[in-house]
Parts: sequence; C-alpha cells; structure tokens
Amino acid sequence: MSVEGRYVEIKSGPKLQLIFKETTRDLTKNIELDDDDDIDSLSSNLLPLFSHASFKTCTLQTLDGDYAFKAASTKLKTNRPTFKSLPSASHNTKKTPLIDPKSPFLYKLGLTDSEGTPKPKSKSKLSQCTKFVEIVSQLIESQKITDQKPIEIVDVGCGKGYLTFSLHNYLTSKNIETISTGVELRESLCDSINSIVSDLVETEPQFETLTFKPGYISSYVHYSKKVDVLIALHACDTASCDAISYGLSLNSTIIVLAPCCHKEVRRQVEGFKGYEGVLGEVMGWGIMRERFSEYVTDSLRGLILEVRNGEQRSVATTITNVRRQSELMSGAMSLFRDAINVEERERRIRVDVSSLLSLFASSLTHS
Repeated sequence: MSVEGRYVEIKSGPKLQLIFKETTRDLTKNIELDDDDDIDSLSSNLLPLFSHASFKTCTLQTLDGDYAFKAASTKLKTNRPTFKSLPSASHNTKKTPLIDPKSPFLYKLGLTDSEGTPKPKSKSKLSQCTKFVEIVSQLIESQKITDQKPIEIVDVGCGKGYLTFSLHNYLTSKNIETISTGVELRESLCDSINSIVSDLVETEPQFETLTFKPGYISSYVHYSKKVDVLIALHACDTASCDAISYGLSLNSTIIVLAPCCHKEVRRQVEGFKGYEGVLGEVMGWGIMRERFSEYVTDSLRGLILEVRNGEQRSVATTITNVRRQSELMSGAMSLFRDAINVEERERRIRVDVSSLLSLFASSLTHS
C-alpha cells in the first residue's frame, strides 16, 4: 500500500487529503485542518490511520526541494523540486479540452450548434477527433518536429476533413506554425470544404495554411520535398500501400496509418481453400482466410517500413484497429535494437519480403 497526501480546499474548509492506494482500490480520507493546529495535534490525527501499515519510504515535496526518507538507511536525501509552483488546491481539477466545443470550425462542419453544443449524432465523432488529436500530438512532441518551422502535415483520404481540421486547429492554438493539406478523391467535396476554410479565415487566420486538394494518393504530388507527418486513416485496400510509399518517398518523420483493408491478398487466398492437405483444411473457413490475409498484408507493410526506416533513420508509427473499433494500438518501429546487427536485420527483411511477394505478387510490390 502507498499513500499520497495534498492540501485541498472544499466547501467545508481546508483539508489534508490522503489517498490510500491499495492493490484493488483507492481510499480517500480528508483530515480537518484548523488554524490552531500544530504538528503535534496533526500527528495525533494521522497516527491512527497508519497504525496497521508499514512503509519503506516517505517523500515530502516542497518548492525548495523533494526530501526523501528511507527507513532502511535512516538518512534524509534531498532532490530537486518536482514542482516549481504550488499545485491547485481545488478539489475538482478541471481538464482543458484538446478541442474547444465552441470552436467555430466545429459549427461550420455541422458537429455543433451555434452555441457550441455538440449535436446528438456528432458526439462520437467529436470523441474520435479528440482521441486522434491526443495520439498524434504526442507523437509530434516525442519526435521534436515542432522545432522545425513550419511543420507540414498531409492527410490522405481525408473525407470531410473532421480530423484534419481538428489537428490543424490544435497545433496552431499552441503557436506551432503548421501547413496542413487534406487529399480527397471527390473534387466536389474538396470544393465544399475549401469554402468552409475561406469563411473561417475571416475570423480565424490560423486556417490560412489549411487546404484540401482532389486526387488519388498515388497521383498526388506535394509541392514540398518533405512532409513531416503523413496521415492515412481511411486508405482502403492498396491505398494504404500507396500512403506508405508516398510517406517514405517524402522522408516523413511520422506516418500514421489505419490499414483496415486486405483485399488484394484476400482475393488470392481464396484459391487456397481448394488445396489438399493441411493448408486446404485450414483455409477452408472464411474467417481463417480473412485473418491470414490480414497477417500477410500487415507483415509486408511492417517489414517494408522497418527496412526503409533503417535506410532513412526515421520513425514510422502504425495505428491499426484490433478487433474492436474502440481498441487502438500504436507503436514506433525503429531498427536500432540491442543485440542485433542492423545490416544483418535489413538483409533478412529483404529476403523475407521477396519471398512473401513471390507468393502474393500484387500492387503491394511498389512500396
């Protein structure tokens, strides 16, 4: 068990709030604090709470320093202060939303009403936008690309641009100079979204550097030689491979993908159900052919990203659905591993990719 304590102010007055953290639960107790209380009276109130507990360390955090006492050594150790200013004494800490519901772009996109209240059918989309901004902003911060000015973001297969708008709005609100481009196949949809951007620019100048362009992923040529962040969350079938190829060709520091479709390999796997022997038996079920197609396709994509990562010394990140829409898995792939030779790893990957592609020759090869 561990205990954390802090000073809080609630309606009934100031308290010393203690949180007892146990394996299966947390228990909170508020201790009365009076102006007349001294250390002795406070200790007498606290001792009964700790009579059945045994602690190995005790840490006191102040603005001057952190003071740690270990029972085994009976020595007081002084460290640099964790806090540079007093933490809030409010009992209920308010979280600042990543996306302000009253943001004009949400109203223009039809997600909220004129007063900033989310429409009933838009709540899940707003939650999705918030989670997306949280994930991608953390990736951007971890790779320190905000040191570059400006950072360039391309969102391919962006649809109506909800996510594109949300990320651009968040980054610019943090005074991060950002150029964002959404790529969408439907030209009429791009025209509609660009008209929204034009309306917003009159009062929200940060959207001057947000544009939407029509076209396919494979045929779209960005005016820049480098895109810092490539996003492809709606790239179906081999469009995910197009996105990987495009991101690598532009030396993208971050590639964010949701490879939801595996149709190219799936069509070829259909022939396996007629095989004799174990393979034919295993592939006799449609669900097994589906899963096998997923494993082969995403393995190829992952191996290609990894070997290219070794060449370019960049980091590629994949966000993929795991069985349920609400479960997201993200991970950064880097070739710099302990206990393995980089060159040997690259050689082995190339051999493995060639072997897989010889079985599933398709448009996957262009990546």
